[in-house]
Amino acid sequence: AIILSQSEFSLSKERSPSDYRDALTTCRDTAAHMKRLVNDLMAISQAESRAGEIEFEPVDLAEIVRDGVEMIASLASERGIQIETDLVASSISGNRTSLLQIVFNLLSNAIQYNTSGGKVSVVVKPDGAMTRLTVTDTGIGISAADIPLVWDRFYRADRVRTFDTSSGSGLGLSLVAELVQRHEGEVALDSKTGQGSTVRVIFPSLESEQSFDLP
Repeated sequence: AIILSQSEFSLSKERSPSDYRDALTTCRDTAAHMKRLVNDLMAISQAESRAGEIEFEPVDLAEIVRDGVEMIASLASERGIQIETDLVASSISGNRTSLLQIVFNLLSNAIQYNTSGGKVSVVVKPDGAMTRLTVTDTGIGISAADIPLVWDRFYRADRVRTFDTSSGSGLGLSLVAELVQRHEGEVALDSKTGQGSTVRVIFPSLESEQSFDLP
């Protein structure tokens, strides 16, 4: 609807170069949002339909997180966000592609909803029968009322978008929850409006069959 509206507006009569540029920028941003939405939907669909087909192997979660940080470093730099890491080698049984998707989605959120010049802290540490992944940002935060709902598909909190109002699809954390569950892990979110957010994920450490709960 946005793309059609902007196109019809631009073609209805002669416009100035700046008007055309603004319309094309809106169309580009909207198309990019649609692409992200479709990609997220496809990822969730594949995770569900191939739940029993995902191949697991011994992996170092710290290495995967390091790869994810490198992938998103340019976006963080572009938006003035500093990423700090504390990554300790931690062996778990997992699917490398799915784990990288989890890391990328968490980092994307931490950057997208951060403040200019903000920070993102990423920690991976083994802790007995479990391995912990923690992503903390200094961003705009989420209200207490929204926290239980952020895992729902298409849910987008009614809050100020720091950088790009159209960039979120409402599927990123839903996909994270789905993939964490496939790895027999758990995920939780702590956040306060204006004070940033912390996402905690725990996975069973390799060869560990003990049960555990998020504190």
